Amino acid sequence: MANDNFTLQSTEETRAGAMACMDALRIIDRIAASGNAESTWEECCQIEDNSIKAMQLMPEAFKASCKSRSRFYDDIKKGLMVPMVRIGANSVAVPEDEIAAINAAKIAGKSNDEIRQIVSRLVADRQDVAQSRVSASRTAKEDLQS
Repeated sequence: MANDNFTLQSTEETRAGAMACMDALRIIDRIAASGNAESTWEECCQIEDNSIKAMQLMPEAFKASCKSRSRFYDDIKKGLMVPMVRIGANSVAVPEDEIAAINAAKIAGKSNDEIRQIVSRLVADRQDVAQSRVSASRTAKEDLQS
């Protein structure tokens, strides 16, 4: 029985969906191994080591989240999906680790309210990463001028 909202069109789409599920399962494995679900959820929803994460353009983001375009945007409005990041004049994308964290939360049976909290933390972490990158850049520039 096909899902009316989302059907896989190619091997590439199948692979993208499988990779998103694998990422979600890795997060769940981390939770199970730690024995402390609350702290692990905090950790999995943070961008670690301030590294730049891979971005998924919107078609790939729709596939990775197993959502149609309209459902994806509807979930953003409801706070159940992270908002897009502008990467160019006419391009937007979503960090793939953020989609994986939301997928993991859904697989783990988190409620919509819990997913909204995760989305809020992910968005806040974007700001923290941006601030730390700006600070690091300023420090490096000052070191070069000294």
